[in-house]
Amino acid sequence: MVLQIGQAQIPYRVTPSRGKRISLGFAAPEPVLVIRTPSGKLTSKERAFIEAKQAWLIRHYERLRQDWDKRQAFLDQLAKGTVPYLGHLHRLELSPGPRSWVQVQEGIIYIEAPLAAEAAARSAIIYNSLRTLAEVHLTRRTRELAAQTQSDIQQIRVKSQRSKWGSCSAKRNINLNWHLIFLPRALVDYLIIHELMHLREMNHSPRFWQWVETFCPDYRQADRALAGYHWLIGVFDAE
Repeated sequence: MVLQIGQAQIPYRVTPSRGKRISLGFAAPEPVLVIRTPSGKLTSKERAFIEAKQAWLIRHYERLRQDWDKRQAFLDQLAKGTVPYLGHLHRLELSPGPRSWVQVQEGIIYIEAPLAAEAAARSAIIYNSLRTLAEVHLTRRTRELAAQTQSDIQQIRVKSQRSKWGSCSAKRNINLNWHLIFLPRALVDYLIIHELMHLREMNHSPRFWQWVETFCPDYRQADRALAGYHWLIGVFDAE
């Protein structure tokens, strides 16, 4: 179903709400408006409420639609056998072999897997291979930057995260989203430095940003650029 709101045609669905209020939200990452109403139906009262929220709805829908288009373009690219690796497009080359193995060389990601596994689940092989590359690179680079910034860390965890690029725990553990492997190197380094500086300041106070600037003078540009890639978080896990 589609709602005509201004010049935008917004897909939507209506569900019952638990209370007596009407609420609106988007089923991110899909640009689908979820309308919750007491009756589970869209009456004239709900339509008037929606009309009053027109500007907000159009703004959020357009942002989500653009992000959704970027996600679909990424997946289409992947289906054609190419993927961005540290900001540069690489071709995927799969071949049968006696063991599972992955290597990056001159714009190509070479993946080897046992013949039976390759026939059964090509997408799973690519997924696991890219995650392996992410774990190796992000762990190594975090240790290098920890040494350069004299940051004392405990553990480095590279994992799936649906809403953030990374985090730092009070136990001095650094958690990184494996999808970072698709971003330019400079942004990966910035994100790692950002999390390492939380070992000094577990907040986003002026003092924290001073520490970030010490090791990443152009952090403002990097932070803005990183925000532009938010659509990429979890894109491969959605497959």
